[in-house]
Amino acid sequence: MARRPTLLSPSVFIRRAGIYRGLLGGSRGWMVAGGMFWGFRFIKRAFGKNEENATANDAGISAYDSFIASMHAILGPLSLTTEPANVPSPPGNGNPDITLKAQLPDGKKITVN
Repeated sequence: MARRPTLLSPSVFIRRAGIYRGLLGGSRGWMVAGGMFWGFRFIKRAFGKNEENATANDAGISAYDSFIASMHAILGPLSLTTEPANVPSPPGNGNPDITLKAQLPDGKKITVN
């Protein structure tokens, strides 16, 4: 079992100082340091492990599947085309590169890679 960081841990200190001194205090240096630590933590939690044989309950794959499903729901009525043409639902880790293209009623085009 991993040891939980204490208040005297350097990473806890930097994350906390990033919020109090950087975000709330206006120090640009502490804001960058806190952003780097919080950003890394957010990315790690959002995308999970990067394995070739990842399962469907992996956090990154489920986030990717829900993003593609929401884009299909939003862009579906706007003559949506996808590359590849046949995208399974959910796409999972078998289809890592999907391009969604749609055209708005005023003629503007939307491309989501």
